This record gives sequence, structure tokens and C-alpha cells, in this order.
Amino acid sequence: MTVFKTFFKIGKKYSANLIMYTIIFLSIALIISNIDSQASIESYSNTAVRVSVFDEDNSELSKGLTSYLETQHELVTIENNLDAIRDALYVRKSEYVITIPQGFEKSVLAGSQDNSLEVYKIPGSVTARFVDMSIDTFLNTYRAYLAGGFTGAEAYEKTLQTIDSQSEVSFYNREVVSKTFGIHFFYVYLPYIMICVIILSIGPMLIGFHRTHMKDRINCSKASVLTQNIALFSASSIYTLAIVLLYFVVSILLNPTEVAANTTLLRLLNLIVQAFVCLAFTFLFSLFTRKAAMLNIFSNVLGLGSSFLCGIFVPREWLSDTVANIGRFLPAYWYMNVENALCEFSPKVYSTISTGYLVQVLYGVAVLVIALVIGQYQRRR
Repeated sequence: MTVFKTFFKIGKKYSANLIMYTIIFLSIALIISNIDSQASIESYSNTAVRVSVFDEDNSELSKGLTSYLETQHELVTIENNLDAIRDALYVRKSEYVITIPQGFEKSVLAGSQDNSLEVYKIPGSVTARFVDMSIDTFLNTYRAYLAGGFTGAEAYEKTLQTIDSQSEVSFYNREVVSKTFGIHFFYVYLPYIMICVIILSIGPMLIGFHRTHMKDRINCSKASVLTQNIALFSASSIYTLAIVLLYFVVSILLNPTEVAANTTLLRLLNLIVQAFVCLAFTFLFSLFTRKAAMLNIFSNVLGLGSSFLCGIFVPREWLSDTVANIGRFLPAYWYMNVENALCEFSPKVYSTISTGYLVQVLYGVAVLVIALVIGQYQRRR
């Protein structure tokens, strides 16, 4: 009980830090989640990309494709040579450069499925996919009319009529959908918030126990090292659980309709498991420094690294396969798997949810064991 009580005495000293970091990061979470949810729900528009077209075929089909791209994107003029193209892509003057070769229309009319278009684009660019989709939409529609027995001219006219048709986008039960997205984005950013708040608020308390005078006083007690560590972890867990419950209550206040939803307790459990992992890292980091200021570096490296690699700050669909695979080695990746699965909640996603929980728990246990082993080694020195 000596360690347990001492931890809370130290906690009073750092209570101002805990309150300050909680308020700051809670405000950040509320602002960001609200902005993202409103942007996702309240508006829809095509993404215009800067495109350059070199038409060497000069046919009716190539002109039609160019005109269609102009209605969907922003056409920019650049010089038609490789160096100029590379420079334009590098400085983002143009994001997508397409050359329509001579004989393109004849090739399509002959039934060729190969677009035979020469394309230069920014490697790994997400915006380039929108242009790819625009080109595929135009040419696939044209080919469909050709396959239906229309002549080239007729197919071209039908294609223009089809792709020019406008669809009205509306949101069913917009208020409920907006709230659902709002709570989703709130939970999306919580791994970063948890990492920062737990490391920066609980970390200084743990560092206090590793200072020489404090260790000497604790070692005078009859409690074993294992008992001391259990007491220290239990006291830290109470603080961590209080932080988790605070954010959980805020999420409920943001969306009262979620109280009765099946996903409510599953989200809470996911947050508790992630907080446990953050606490384990806090135990580990506190062993390598006696200065609380160093915790800022640890929290930023882990928090920002996880956020960019695991799909928190950057949607996972935008990440390259290499980056996404690296993210698999971080616990926040599996937290995001669970959160994304809860957005499409059904019996089919139970395996994804349970796997996410399990991996996070195993990760936290592994980090905690490493911390205990290192701590035991340091005590013997």
C-alpha cells in the first residue's frame, strides 16, 4: 500500500498537468472531429485535378475525351517534352499528363480494350486516380455503345448524353448521419490523444518513483519488487481509466443516440485496450529518462508516427502498401481496424473486432513485460 498511496501523493503534485493536457487535447479532438465530420457529411463535389493533354490523334473521339476531361478537371498547358513534363509534375503545375497517340480512335473502333494512352503522373498520387476514373468512365461508356451496335458517331453522341447527365446527391436522415460520423471521427483521433495525455500526465509521476531517494525509501519497505510494480501499475491504471471514462462521457454527450447502440460498449472497450497499451509504453519510456521534458519527445514520436502510419491523420486508402504494412506493427493500426469495423457494424465484422482487441492486448502485455524486465535490471545495478 506504500507505493499505491505514494503514487497518489505524487499525483496531486502533477494534477495541474493532468488537467491541462486533458483540456488541451480534448479541445483539439472536438475541433478536428467536428471539422472532418461536417466536411464529410454536408458537401459533395468532384475533385478537380490539374491535367495536361497532348492530342496527337486529333479525331472526334480524342477531342471528345479532351472536352470531357475539361468539364471534370482543370486543363493546364505545358510544353510537350519530357523535361517540361517532369518539371510540371514536380512543382505540381500539372498533376496528370496524358498523350493521346495517333490512331487512337481507329484502335478503339476496332474493338481494342487497350487505351494505349501515354500517361505521366505523380507516383502514388491519390488525385491521379480521379483522372483515371474519368478516362475509364468515358471510354468504357463509348465501348458499351459500340458493343450495342451503334456506329462510332452514334456511340460518341450517346456517350456525351450519358456522362452529361447529372445526379442529385442527398443525405437520408442527415442529422443522425452527421452525429454518427461525428462520433466516429472523435474516436478516430483518440489514439493520438491517449498517447499524449497518458505519457505526459502519468509519465512524470512514474519518473518520480525512479529517482534515487524515492527508490531508497520504497526499498526499505517489506514489499517485494513484484508487489511494488503491481501497486504502481494499479495506481496508474486508475488514473488511466479516469481519463478514458472522461473521453467516453464526452463522446456520449456529443451523440446521446449512441447510448443504446450496440457499438457503444465495443468502442469503450477498444479505447480501454488502447489506453492500456499507452500506459505500458509510458512505463517503458519512464525507465529511460529522469527528466519529464524528455517525455514530450517520446509522446511525439509515438503519437505522430502512429497517426501517420496507421490511418489516423491520413486515410489508410491514401497510404502506399509499404507504409500500410509498416503500420501493422503499431497498436494504433489495430485500434483503427476495430473503429472502422464498428462503422459498418454487423455479425461479419466480429472477427475483425476480436482480432483487433487481441493484438492490442498482446502488444501491451509485451511492452509491459519488457518494461518490468528492464526495471528489474536497473534495480540490480
